[in-house]
Amino acid sequence: MAKRKQYDLVGYVYDRYSKDNKFKEEEILKIPGILFDSLEDIDKFTASFPSFYELSNSLDDKYQKKTNFSIRIAVNNGRYSYRSVIYNNPSLSEVIDKLKEDTITVAGKKRTVKLYTGSSTYFKDVWKTVEKKILEEDRDWFSQVFSGNWYLTLINQYFNRDRFESTPSITILDLERAFKDYGVLRKYLTFKENSVVSNLNVPSSNIPVETTIDKKEVKTGNYTDDIVLGDEEDDKEEFFDEKEIGMMAGDGDVPYKFTGRKI
Repeated sequence: MAKRKQYDLVGYVYDRYSKDNKFKEEEILKIPGILFDSLEDIDKFTASFPSFYELSNSLDDKYQKKTNFSIRIAVNNGRYSYRSVIYNNPSLSEVIDKLKEDTITVAGKKRTVKLYTGSSTYFKDVWKTVEKKILEEDRDWFSQVFSGNWYLTLINQYFNRDRFESTPSITILDLERAFKDYGVLRKYLTFKENSVVSNLNVPSSNIPVETTIDKKEVKTGNYTDDIVLGDEEDDKEEFFDEKEIGMMAGDGDVPYKFTGRKI
């Protein structure tokens, strides 16, 4: 029997000046009356807050010095993977409330997923955005958004299909059904949210919490983010390196030294 995964909402302090582990004081957030049994439970909770700051201000005083939050998933052998936190998306609860574990068959392969079974306007609008990219055959966009996700393989199969095949092995309808997998939808939503990281709350004597923002394209481990930086004409400005930004985004496995300690 497979071991049940453990999901925790954690806070930590980012210390840019540390020579080894820049991510310190990791701590599970204990919220009175609230227990998280799944990734969706955490998403539903955090998505009701407009931003990191509103969530932080709602927590106990002992968490106020945390500079970022992530979702930590216990994997095995004492290691964890991390996922980005979703904010400012109250409509997401409509999707989460209509999830059902199901087995779908796409392109001849079966996959057990948490499938969205509703028909909300919110989901339809999100799908229209993705469908437009499919019709434009925007391969680069899909590579950025769904890197490491099974949906990218499916998309590439569709793009590389035999267009003269009388009975297509994969269709737009197949792609829409596969997009109803919550893991796929979440991959899109976290990419969209992390594409602009503003007002980074970090301990620094040089960078104010709020700055005049510019966009600069920075490649991280899995995708390209529009990371908000300060005024590049200021010679004293200090920026995060690519690896650090990727880790702060919180998607995927991270080095063991970032696992912190459970308090």
